[in-house]
Amino acid sequence: MATLLTQPVHGLVGIDYKHFTIQSRGLTEPPRFPFDQPHNLILPIRDALAIFVAGDYTAYALVHLEAWDSEPTAGAPAHSDTETQTVRFTVADIAAQGAMATAPDTGELRLSAPGPYHVRVHRWGVEDVNHVFDANPNATIHRSERFIVQFWPADDRNTVQHHEPRALSHDQQLHTAIRTWATGHQS
Repeated sequence: MATLLTQPVHGLVGIDYKHFTIQSRGLTEPPRFPFDQPHNLILPIRDALAIFVAGDYTAYALVHLEAWDSEPTAGAPAHSDTETQTVRFTVADIAAQGAMATAPDTGELRLSAPGPYHVRVHRWGVEDVNHVFDANPNATIHRSERFIVQFWPADDRNTVQHHEPRALSHDQQLHTAIRTWATGHQS
């Protein structure tokens, strides 16, 4: 039987570009998600996840993060959209935040240890968002989808598959070199 490892954390997370992120403190720079890769609800990379909303008018996500010792049997309402993926965290402390936010919007959730984790995301509430938007397009705070995000250790360390960013093209490498040179020589 699965057991919660720590107290769950939750918060109201802003939505930018139809997603929010869950990041570990192991990131040394903002995550670069390969949005051109196929994805539905979750897009994992090392130390981060992009979680996508369903509605075009969603402004916020009510996010609830849970750490389990094994696969949880409890979940969200039966009508929720659900997806399970695997991610690797190099630091066991994670939090959710808006894609453009500079600080976490939830408390920090402590996983049992760094390493690979299964993550299951339950999403629901887009119908409520659409209803609120139709009634009053200015009622931004009420346009929130709900998420339960559950983490538990992955048994097989070889199961983690990340979407790695593509290598930069020659033009992109040149642009990066020029930008680095220009910003390094400003007074």
